[in-house]
Amino acid sequence: ARPAAAARRHPAPQVRSPPVTPHPPTHLTPSRRPSALTDSRRVLGERLRRPVQWFAYPYGDFNAATLAAVRRAGYVLAVTTQGGLVQNSRQPLALYRYEVRGSETIGEFAKLLSSPSPR
Repeated sequence: ARPAAAARRHPAPQVRSPPVTPHPPTHLTPSRRPSALTDSRRVLGERLRRPVQWFAYPYGDFNAATLAAVRRAGYVLAVTTQGGLVQNSRQPLALYRYEVRGSETIGEFAKLLSSPSPR
């Protein structure tokens, strides 16, 4: 089977951090944000039985205070929903990403990768 067809039949699992709170970190008070991120990371690590080092900002919603709290919680990489081709190695907690759903044609996927900001 072709890799794309196989991927549609067997999509990669998405693992989400258990919600310690129903609100994204940017909507939490400065005193609640650190414990919510740390507790969520700890519980997810226990469930997966491995260290959790990467974070995805819910809805891409982040600011400087949230980024600092993510760093203090022990994450080493974090992705935003901002598109971009050139990553800044000095900002590992604000990496770009593009959503790929698997329904794109090869041409659409190539365009996504060659465009600085397709959205």
